[in-house]
Amino acid sequence: MRTLVPKINTLLLHEINKGRFKLLSPHQVLRETKLFIENTRCRTILTSDHYTNYLDLSGRLPEDKERLLVEIEHALSWDKSRFRPDFIGSQ
Repeated sequence: MRTLVPKINTLLLHEINKGRFKLLSPHQVLRETKLFIENTRCRTILTSDHYTNYLDLSGRLPEDKERLLVEIEHALSWDKSRFRPDFIGSQ
C-alpha cells in the first residue's frame, strides 16, 4: 500500500495549494486502511512499509487481521503531529 504524496512542480500540488484538491488526513488514511483490512476476504500478504505511509503495517491475511487492526486503532489515538508531514522530499 502507498499513500499519495504529491510531487513538487506538478498540477496536483498546484490544485492542492489552490484548495481545489484536498489530501486525506493521516487519521482518514488509517480509517480507510482499517476498512480495507476489515473487508478483505482472501488470503494475501499486506505490506505497507513505504516512506509515504503514515504507519508501517505488514502481515498475512486473514491470520494477522486482528493484530493489524489493533495497530491501526492504536495509531488512530495519536495526535496529527506524530505523523510525517503532508509533503515530503523534494521531487
